[in-house]
Amino acid sequence: MIDLSTGISPWSYPLDMENITPQSLRDLPQAEDEARLIEQMRLCWSVPDSAAIALAPGSGLLINLAARLRAQGTVALPDPVYSEHDAAWRGEGHDIVIYPAGGLPDSNLVVAVQPGNPMGQCLAPEDWQEVLDRVAADGGLLVMDEAFIDLVPTQSLMPCAGQKGLIILRSLGKFYGLAGVRLGAAIGHPDDIDRLKSLMGPWAVSTLALNLATQALADAAWADDQRNRLKAQMTTLKEMLITSGLTLIGGTDLYALVDVAGDAAVLQDKLARHGIWTRVFDHRPNWMRFGLPADNAAFARLKAALAD
Repeated sequence: MIDLSTGISPWSYPLDMENITPQSLRDLPQAEDEARLIEQMRLCWSVPDSAAIALAPGSGLLINLAARLRAQGTVALPDPVYSEHDAAWRGEGHDIVIYPAGGLPDSNLVVAVQPGNPMGQCLAPEDWQEVLDRVAADGGLLVMDEAFIDLVPTQSLMPCAGQKGLIILRSLGKFYGLAGVRLGAAIGHPDDIDRLKSLMGPWAVSTLALNLATQALADAAWADDQRNRLKAQMTTLKEMLITSGLTLIGGTDLYALVDVAGDAAVLQDKLARHGIWTRVFDHRPNWMRFGLPADNAAFARLKAALAD
């Protein structure tokens, strides 16, 4: 089965495993390991000195814990949005209001995703300043999920990190193709970051994940090459999907969103019978998302399946 249902890069960062020793797996994570990774994050992501960083075993945990940082209220979520955001806030007793993805909500509790999943929309950082000002003044919270921002780093809200009420979530799973390492980070005002750390407790991230993430983030040349490769491969994928009669309606360089002009679940089933798995959406029955095939053989299989 070729799995095109995820937004994870099919090309992972080529980790050097030579320094992974039995002792490094036996010992608890050390403070210097965490400090080394946090310093690398500050360099790689241009994190302001005023912002603090919490490390976590994947950004999924941070999505859930962020919903505990404010008293129960009404939180604005974009539509569409990654379903775990909705589940996290509802699970903590918050009410949900919806705003169009790519828009600016009028609320003091806000979740946003840039680039959006699955549509790929992205507003410029300065467009969010009014929301940031309101959130800070009202004691609210803006959770900005930037799981895919490595594709377009200039669109990150990181220059605003450290302002009260802003938490930015980052991940190594998607762009770096390291979802199995389970490494995420929250960047924000020290008060909120200290609270997140207390909710996770000590030794939240493994020694292995700390060291591998530090290695990956230090390789700026690889990141530039990865962006170029993803863009080129996505161009090929989009051309194939359009040629097959599908309507491209959104996406990023890690996934393409199409309108199938019918029941996407039917097409999903037919592609699955060719050994290709895709993503469909309950709330948009005509939408389908395609991740990137890993190589020419996978592209050929997808092309043949679509033709059939």
